Amino acid sequence: WLAAALTEFATLWLLGGWVARRTIGGGVLLGGVRGVAAENPGLWRFMWAANADVTFGELSARVAPLIVGWVLGPTATGLFAIAQRASVVIAQPGQILGQAAYAEFSRLIAAGQRGVRLRQALLRSVAYAFLAAAPVLIVVALLGDRLAIWLGGPAFVAAGSLMFWLALARALLLMAPPTGAALTALGHPGLSLRANRIAGLGSLVVLPLLLQGFGLMGGGVQALLQAVAAGALLSGFFWRQSREAVGLKAQTS
Repeated sequence: WLAAALTEFATLWLLGGWVARRTIGGGVLLGGVRGVAAENPGLWRFMWAANADVTFGELSARVAPLIVGWVLGPTATGLFAIAQRASVVIAQPGQILGQAAYAEFSRLIAAGQRGVRLRQALLRSVAYAFLAAAPVLIVVALLGDRLAIWLGGPAFVAAGSLMFWLALARALLLMAPPTGAALTALGHPGLSLRANRIAGLGSLVVLPLLLQGFGLMGGGVQALLQAVAAGALLSGFFWRQSREAVGLKAQTS
């Protein structure tokens, strides 16, 4: 895992440098960074908000197993971890498309296409993410018990039923990375952070009650609540910002 993470880190920098040399030339890459913040007002706030958004987006998945162990014990934590591990695969299409779509969103915004064109581009990105994840969701729905045994052994077969609900929640959350990228391209990464913070922390607060009421399946209910809340908040923020942009453009013209 560590070797893969370091390889990914190095590869991103190498590819980024290669693309930058092709597009903006090599001399710019060797310059200093003094004055960058002054030339780009709000840069530090933008960077902190964008990075905090990623952190809060992953927070719930990291903290949920701890709460499961606190309420239901280590055995339930093992079952939850196995189910969660299988559902993580579904999140990859959304993350990849969110990163790739950011450049397209920025290009549209720079060209003044902040209304219908931007919304259409976001809808296409989300649709592609759903289509990419659909086969995995179908496999989990049909073969959840076998996947649980394959990942953890016969003792973890009970994780199969929970696996589907976590996978479904992950599928619903596929719209979060592209929508967050669109908000970031619009200059409002803080809105994506706010949505993830409200949905993630809010669902974690009620997780102990759900676990006491529904047992281990309460973890699936919490994941679904978080996905629905995050999707609703992100969609509302994006729609408002894109609508405001359209209105501003109309007034200006």
